[in-house]
Amino acid sequence: MHRTYTLKSPITKISVGFKLTYSGEPVYSIVHSDSVVLKESKLGVLRSDRDFTINLSLDSVSSQESVIDKYTLLHGKWLNCMT
Repeated sequence: MHRTYTLKSPITKISVGFKLTYSGEPVYSIVHSDSVVLKESKLGVLRSDRDFTINLSLDSVSSQESVIDKYTLLHGKWLNCMT
């Protein structure tokens, strides 16, 4: 079985899992508070000149990095936001 890589939200309620199947198909799944929101689903790009949905390999995985963004909404409940 190939290793699944998991990325969690800052408060760890949401997690996204990613892996390559034995045939090199990229798949992902989403979990919220221990409940599956999206079962394992295919991921990839199919172009007229290249198929990026099968026979892929994973060269490396970088470490997680927190990103904090500040932005202003034009409409909605909050004017100034920070994620």
